[in-house]
Amino acid sequence: MDSTKELYFIPILMHAFDAPDIRSSLREAFQEIEQLGPLPEYADGYSQFKALISACFQSIPPETKDDALTNILYALATNTFEGHDAVKSLLVDKIHNNPDLKLRYDRICHDISISEEQLPITFELERDKELVQSVVFSHDLVEQRISGILPGRYRLSLANGRLLWEGTLTSRDVIWEEAFPGKNYRMAADTGDIEPITTFAQELLDGEICITLHPGLESGILTITIKQASI
Repeated sequence: MDSTKELYFIPILMHAFDAPDIRSSLREAFQEIEQLGPLPEYADGYSQFKALISACFQSIPPETKDDALTNILYALATNTFEGHDAVKSLLVDKIHNNPDLKLRYDRICHDISISEEQLPITFELERDKELVQSVVFSHDLVEQRISGILPGRYRLSLANGRLLWEGTLTSRDVIWEEAFPGKNYRMAADTGDIEPITTFAQELLDGEICITLHPGLESGILTITIKQASI
């Protein structure tokens, strides 16, 4: 096997990291890598590239490319990068030789060190690319609720830009009557909270975070629960 074909995606990625607009260049690099992938001579290399993507971007849908740079930096900073050693070495060199990348990388490392000290953690929820709400978990908080959840495309991320979850919520997820036609919507008399019936639940970061959705009369409530204050 020709090693240049087996690792054909490396020079393409390296070229993207040398471009002025790295985000756009990474999107173009991914497109080029994926276009070459089906060719027989690039099959082994493409398999390695897909393994790299799977390892780095487990919480990101395949069509999402805008967060690739942030997640590459995060994977390297947390030593969770599971790609080829040659790719890791070249990426680290590119980061340290690029002032803008180095600054972003250092900020992520700083945020990680803060999280490890169990200082407040901020989550940001966006709907259709607009911020819905930021919630902060301090030392004594393990659960936060965000009300007013309407149908739309949502993204949940940390304040440092790391994407945790992205998905579409429909009216059947957030509106009680559409989720449970004909079933009475009951309120807990003493607390005013909706009864704990969910239409959506997902664990993130190997179960360290859980998000659940409770439908309401006109909108839903998204609950974020963390098992511990460090992420």
